[in-house]
Amino acid sequence: MRRLALIFCLLASPAAAEIDPCIVGVWRLQSPDMTSFWSQMAAPMQVETVSVNGAAQVGADGMLQMVMSNGYGRMSNAGIAFEARFDGRFAAQAESQGNQLRSEIVDALFNFEVRMITADGTNPVMQQVQNGMETVEERVNVHSYVCTDTTLQLRHSSGEPSPFDNWVRQ
Repeated sequence: MRRLALIFCLLASPAAAEIDPCIVGVWRLQSPDMTSFWSQMAAPMQVETVSVNGAAQVGADGMLQMVMSNGYGRMSNAGIAFEARFDGRFAAQAESQGNQLRSEIVDALFNFEVRMITADGTNPVMQQVQNGMETVEERVNVHSYVCTDTTLQLRHSSGEPSPFDNWVRQ
């Protein structure tokens, strides 16, 4: 959950923030190989597939709205498969200075459905979870960024790569 909250934290800061005009607009997540990324993060689990659609809109006032939809992942370990479906949204206030983007999440809602399937396919167990602001551990995040007319590349201040680092203008 912590990792997902970190990934969803792209941009933001206090009201009346200044935002680089290049960042203003509508963006679509461009993540070429999420399965490979999550295979490294979830070891020793065997990750079979991970995918998600992401869209973000950044206003001239620095308000960021992000929606993740059709998220799906399947992984297995020791004869048990796990399938997850997820979607979510969050709002943040953003400001930029130089090549730094600071974000503070002000609203969030994430839905998860996780199903565990035994090797013989019997007794699937499903759990549905809905999380809001109370579960967001890191509300303030800082990213360095490079913005062009067509792309936005982010890098969290921790230096850790993320499958949510690359965006294409819509």
